[in-house]
Amino acid sequence: MTRTVIFLSHAEQDIRFAYQWYESQQTGLGRESKSYTNIVIIAGYVSLFTMWNHVKDMMLPIFTFYIALFLTISMVIFVVFEVFKMIESAIYHGKISSILDEFLSEDRLNAYLAAERIYYERQARVWKIALVPTVAFGIAAAALLIFEFITNIYLYYQM
Repeated sequence: MTRTVIFLSHAEQDIRFAYQWYESQQTGLGRESKSYTNIVIIAGYVSLFTMWNHVKDMMLPIFTFYIALFLTISMVIFVVFEVFKMIESAIYHGKISSILDEFLSEDRLNAYLAAERIYYERQARVWKIALVPTVAFGIAAAALLIFEFITNIYLYYQM
């Protein structure tokens, strides 16, 4: 039995590494990290809406309105951003698959790296745009909710 040894050039090794890295990203820690972040954010919304639901009858109507408004704005921005990411990701992975499906070459590697750079730069820009109002409205709603909750407790014990 004769064993054939295949020597790969540096470019071929880089191409194979890029392809293996891409495959690992599809099922690896990137998805787990995103899922964890989404779970934390959703748990925050559930907590705030639950707390608001329990104390809204004791609150001034103006506080009830603004807390609901701020939570809704924050949540809508978050959902719109997640939908954008889902669509953008599907388009990106379609492009990457078409780049990597055929014979791997240095040109394909460069096309892959360029597509990846554009994708992640766009995701980072949109993430910054979505993050600020999502967090700001969420914190504003939480602050109003906590303020009103503490005020009601204080007033209850003053009577």
